Amino acid sequence: MTKRNIPVKMNETYTLSIRDLGIHGEGIGSVEDFTVFVPGALPGETVTARIVSAKKSYAQGRLISVDSPSLFRTKPECPAYHACGGCQISHLTYEGQLALKEKRVKDVVSRLGGFSEDLVLPILPADHPWNYRNKMAVPVSQVTGGPVIGYYRQGSHQVVPIDGCLIQEEENNRVLRFAQGFMARHHVQGYNEKSRKGSVRHIMARTGDNGEVMVVIVTATPTLPFAELWVKEMRQLLPEVVSIYHNVQKSPGNVILGQTLHHLWGRKTLTATLAGLSFEVSPFSFFQVHKDQAEKLYAKALEYADL
Repeated sequence: MTKRNIPVKMNETYTLSIRDLGIHGEGIGSVEDFTVFVPGALPGETVTARIVSAKKSYAQGRLISVDSPSLFRTKPECPAYHACGGCQISHLTYEGQLALKEKRVKDVVSRLGGFSEDLVLPILPADHPWNYRNKMAVPVSQVTGGPVIGYYRQGSHQVVPIDGCLIQEEENNRVLRFAQGFMARHHVQGYNEKSRKGSVRHIMARTGDNGEVMVVIVTATPTLPFAELWVKEMRQLLPEVVSIYHNVQKSPGNVILGQTLHHLWGRKTLTATLAGLSFEVSPFSFFQVHKDQAEKLYAKALEYADL
């Protein structure tokens, strides 16, 4: 078997035509039929990229310039977009995202399923594509300057500090800002994954009916530093909070909640209504994070079921 020569060189720049997006939102192009992934590039674009990593069957490129932009390219609204790993395709308009997802489903139905792509009906868009997530779980880290709360940088566990997230309901963002201020004021340490020292690992918030909020503070330590003060200040500054818990997660890894749960104050459950049905949600409960779209989905399923 002949060994294939890799047609790209490290640190060299190449002009690429982007034909698709990868599973992490990166543009996919080719140099002499050799696949190159370029984060930040969009289908239909011609871009210039510098090769930063080369494997046997593919390479990674860093976007240098967009020479021929997509009609769906837009400026990301989030100031943390380029550092945060949460929303990889914010440089693609919502209309462009819908078109891309629809194409992906049609490809699977026709190429893998062997059916006509005409079976796929148009996507039903969200009426409000921002500030829709009713659940937030943000990691907390400890750096030289103090605790940092935000989201992980893409491909790492380095926490990027944020003041709010554009896809979170604003009640959750207020909890995030409160936690940042509280931990800074009272010198509460965040958790360091490498040394396994520090206390607070995650801040979790869930928004239910009428903007009511449940807060869960997750620590690596068996006790929550300043537990009574957390409750006192949260009640003063966040009147929408109706339930506060402390959760203990000692195990390393990516599982956010541990099995030990302490109810600190308020109600034990949060009421959340979906499609006319009311549910009592606990810290461990699963609930649809995009309520409006879930209701559209269930309504469409009932329509097709024709019960």
